Amino acid sequence: MYEDKYNSNQLFLNEKFGLQRVYETLAKNNINGLSLDDFKNENHLSVDNISFAELLKTNFTNLDADKNQVISEQEINTFLNSIEKQGLTRDQLKALSVQDAFSTGDSKSLLSTVIENFAKIDTDHDGHVSQDEINAYKLNKEIEDKKAELYDFKTSNISLFYSDSSTNSTDSADEAANVNENQTTTSDS
Repeated sequence: MYEDKYNSNQLFLNEKFGLQRVYETLAKNNINGLSLDDFKNENHLSVDNISFAELLKTNFTNLDADKNQVISEQEINTFLNSIEKQGLTRDQLKALSVQDAFSTGDSKSLLSTVIENFAKIDTDHDGHVSQDEINAYKLNKEIEDKKAELYDFKTSNISLFYSDSSTNSTDSADEAANVNENQTTTSDS
């Protein structure tokens, strides 16, 4: 379970750092922040950063809180902090999955699971999944899996053969012979 919590935490960190990295790269020529014109220079972004750039471009009007056609550093930081508090939307997760297509392992599996089960994970139905909601879903899934495993458990799966490692078979044979000899001696008397 610890690994699952780590993965959900990693999922959110990847999103935040990816967005921050792309923002800084695209806004480096504009001291006021990031404008829509800055997205014309996105060809110098690495392949794994393009989805973050698309996410910023798609959400530009939402991120531009003061509607001055520029996303300031304060506005991007507000957005990144909201990700931590509110969680991620399905669209944000899908954009992250495009970026995550170049990676492998548990985080990719977790991301696929979260997207696939978004409605079940979003228990407060706010359109975002938080780390807590993801961790609760994973825990509940683990409990359901264990219950199913116990339900399917059969006593025929239990081994009936146990041995005491401190006694070897020759000692046991000697003891059995001594018992037989003692019984024979007692019955002769």
